[in-house]
Amino acid sequence: MIRSSGPPRVLIVVSSWTRLGNTGRATGFWLPEAAYPWWEASAAGYQVDIASILGGRPQADGVDHSDPVQRLFLGSQDVRDALDGTPAVSEVDPADYAAVFLAGGYAAMWDMPDNPALGALVAAVWTAGGVVNAVCHGPAGLLPARRDDGTPLVRGLRVTGFSHDEERKASMIGVVPLLLPDALTALGAHYESGRSYAPRVVVDSRVVTGQNPASAPEAARITMQLVADAASHKKSYGPGLGAH
Repeated sequence: MIRSSGPPRVLIVVSSWTRLGNTGRATGFWLPEAAYPWWEASAAGYQVDIASILGGRPQADGVDHSDPVQRLFLGSQDVRDALDGTPAVSEVDPADYAAVFLAGGYAAMWDMPDNPALGALVAAVWTAGGVVNAVCHGPAGLLPARRDDGTPLVRGLRVTGFSHDEERKASMIGVVPLLLPDALTALGAHYESGRSYAPRVVVDSRVVTGQNPASAPEAARITMQLVADAASHKKSYGPGLGAH
């Protein structure tokens, strides 16, 4: 297990998948959906760790070198070192983290929905009073998470994620193994979406979801504000605040 003392920490989880279905094209985690959480959490004084589904070096997709936040992310020696050898999610201790960010990218649709180690990690962070963030295809990582009573974490929650219309416009229906609106709704979540490719963030019970990559900056800001609020509440009232 990975455990350390020191500054408060958050975790970014990325996909290990590299093949875009039967298209013959490569895929990977969507880099801005890791870069913006890193930027916001680092600015707030948090140590940012990166884990992947299988461990090792994950493959990035969606890189935009004109974006200053992505340039800073790629230029950080700490980030480069972290990406060179990520731990697998099964090796991570959720007790170390105030928040977990599930970065999207089409890759997440293959190795996140049925991953029990990821589901346990997400559920443990949330149950302990932490914040869960999932943007675009990152909500695929919410699907395996279960509450202590065995019910889906997302049941009864308002959530968003990449929409049917966005998948259709990207010509990905029939390529991805599932569609997030359907999968989330099947677990009892209240899925909602806005205009395609426009920022939309939904917050419910310490679960912050963003519809698409354009939602990543706002979702990261809101997540870190919730983390700050929770830390302040614990200082005022003491530990043992758990899920509520």
